[in-house]
Amino acid sequence: MNQHVKKFAVLAIVLTAALTVAPVLAQDQFPYLDPSALPPVRTQSASRFCDTSAIQYGAGFYGQYYNLAMDDPGMLKGQKITPIDGRDHYWYTTANLSLEKVDTDLNFGNRFLPLNEGKNGDPFYFAVHWRAAVYIPENGTYSFSMTSDDDSWLFINDQIVIDIAGVHPARTKKGSVQLNAGLYETSIFYAERATNGAAFTFKSEQNLLFSPLPPNCTLQNLGYSPSRTSPSNMPRGRVLGVETTAYTPAIALYRAAGSPDIYAIYANGQRHYVSGPTAFLRYGYKFNQVKTVSRATLDKYPDAQLLRTPDNPTVYFISARSNNQWLKITLNSPTVFVSYPNNSWGDIIVVDELDIRAYPNVRLIHSATDSNVYLLEGNARRPFVSREIMERLGYNANEIMEISEAHLKSFLLGELIG
Repeated sequence: MNQHVKKFAVLAIVLTAALTVAPVLAQDQFPYLDPSALPPVRTQSASRFCDTSAIQYGAGFYGQYYNLAMDDPGMLKGQKITPIDGRDHYWYTTANLSLEKVDTDLNFGNRFLPLNEGKNGDPFYFAVHWRAAVYIPENGTYSFSMTSDDDSWLFINDQIVIDIAGVHPARTKKGSVQLNAGLYETSIFYAERATNGAAFTFKSEQNLLFSPLPPNCTLQNLGYSPSRTSPSNMPRGRVLGVETTAYTPAIALYRAAGSPDIYAIYANGQRHYVSGPTAFLRYGYKFNQVKTVSRATLDKYPDAQLLRTPDNPTVYFISARSNNQWLKITLNSPTVFVSYPNNSWGDIIVVDELDIRAYPNVRLIHSATDSNVYLLEGNARRPFVSREIMERLGYNANEIMEISEAHLKSFLLGELIG
């Protein structure tokens, strides 16, 4: 196909959700929802605004570190804390805020002493609140584990999953929760209230990726809008007879340094080239959420090869050719689809029609079990007498696509060429 039209210089992060735990929903889709009903931002901040520059997909957790004195409320050994889960405690207030940073992971081991400012009791007696958005790729049960000395609590969409409250040596607990595919807010609270140790480690057993969520930011700041993209509407193993569905949600948009081309990154680890600014806006992406990565990072993601549009159940296979060119061909039945052993229903990406149009149709096909080269004309395949005749007629051998025998036979046999 023609080389990509290079019209972009920015990218966005777009994460979407179908939530079952304290859902965060777009008000235009659910007009009865009062914004005040959304889970509150527990940790106070000096700013009333969301710092979207800190929201980068897969970068980790946004941490707010609070330095406390040994005689502050709740710090004395054996003193009860109210409320018992610690979230609204005095510890997590602006007056105690000492440090804000993004932590790529929360594996601090058994010598976790990040603050030492000369306060009474330093480097002990402190608290931390981490927030992140976590993308759940598919419906299922997800497990998490925490090790802490002393208190720690894990919340997902404002519901507690792990509770390790109290002053104690390092203790490990696990928690599991049933989640639908989508985007969730993760909040972790930690407190160190003694001088005999300080430890903290958090892990997701499925190696999920977490994106920093600064204070005063909500899931909507990451582009969440269920009216446009809802994983619950994604195709589930069907090619024909599928009703209208939304775009497959991108978990990030990347462009390589020095290139204007933008690629959507999906939860299945594949990428898709966005064909132009019109398609970009139709997806609902935001230009001010660009992330530039190295070419090596971008190339870690293979190109999505199974595409369809929201309003048409036809699935297209996209084949890479030389010189950064691509061709498309329809997979015109479930039998044809499964005739390719590497095809997976879960890898079908729903994209805008403009992106599909950007790929020229395959014109030349052959099969490993058939030495003939065929010209595709509608639903018919016409064999050339020879490759010499094919090239004499101006067709390029580099544009021949090898397809499965079942796929080849799905096209009617037409008249001989030459």
